[in-house]
Amino acid sequence: MKVFITGIHGFIASHLSIFLRDQGYSVCGSTSRSPELADGRSPFEKIYPHKLGEQFDGAMFAGMDVVIHCAHDFQKGALRNNVEGTLALAEAADKHQVSKQIFISSLSSRSDAQTEYGKAKFEIEQVLKRNTGIIVRPGTVLGPGGIFAGMVRIVKKFPLVPLLDGGNSQMYIIGIDDLCQSIYQIMMATSNTGEYNLYYPQRVTLKEILIALRNLLKRKTIFIPVPSKFLILPLSFLNTIGIKLPVDIDNLRGFMKSQTMVYQSDLHKVLDSYLSIKDILKAHFKA
Repeated sequence: MKVFITGIHGFIASHLSIFLRDQGYSVCGSTSRSPELADGRSPFEKIYPHKLGEQFDGAMFAGMDVVIHCAHDFQKGALRNNVEGTLALAEAADKHQVSKQIFISSLSSRSDAQTEYGKAKFEIEQVLKRNTGIIVRPGTVLGPGGIFAGMVRIVKKFPLVPLLDGGNSQMYIIGIDDLCQSIYQIMMATSNTGEYNLYYPQRVTLKEILIALRNLLKRKTIFIPVPSKFLILPLSFLNTIGIKLPVDIDNLRGFMKSQTMVYQSDLHKVLDSYLSIKDILKAHFKA
C-alpha cells in the first residue's frame, strides 16, 4: 500500500510517516521545509516541495492508495491558503483515484471557532464531509514536539510561570504513539467516510500536567494563577494598536471556548488499550 502524507515534516506527520514505514508501507509526502528529517532518518520513498496555496503537479498522487492531509500554514492571515490549498490537494487526489483520504483536523474545529486555525479546519471539514473523506480530530497531542515541547521548554527555563485560571482548564489529550496507531486503524478499516474524535477519556487539568512535568524535570517552577477574563481588555487594546505578542486575543478566546467540549471521544472505537498520561510523560520527557 502506498500512502501520501502532506506536511510530512510536521510533528504529527513525521511520527506517522515513521510509524507507517515500520509497518511496511511505502510513504511519500509533501513539505514546505528541508527534504530531510532533523535526526537524519528518511522514511520517505519520495518527497515533493509544496506550500499550501501554491501550484503543484497533481501527478504526485498517481498510484497512491491513501492521502493523509496534515499540512497547515500557521502564519497569521493564512486562512484562505489553508482552506483553498487543502481542498485543491484533495481534489487532485480524487482525480487520480485515490481510494481513501484522511483529513487531520482539530477539536477546535467548530462553527463558533475563535482562532484562524479552528475556522480553517471547520471550513475544510464542511467540504470534505460532502464528498468522500474521513475526518480525524485529535486532542492536544502529547509527545516530543508541538505544544507540549513548548511546555517543557517553559518549565525548564522560567522559575515563575503564569497559569490562566490557575491551570484548572480541562485538557483533552492523546499521546503521539496512540494517535499514530489510531490513524493506522482508521486507514485500514473498510469505510472511506466517517468522523473520529481522538482523546483519552481520562480527565486531567493543565496544572496537573505541568506539575507532573515539573517533577519529571526536577525543577522548582512556581505556577502563578492569572484570571483569563482580566486579559481580554489589554490583549484587545494591544491587538488594536498592532502590537504582536505570542498570545493574542483570538488565542485567549479560543482557549476559553475550548472548555466547552462539543465532541465525544471515539478513541474506544479504534483502540482497545492505550498508555496512561503518566507513562507517556515518563517516556518522552526527562530531566
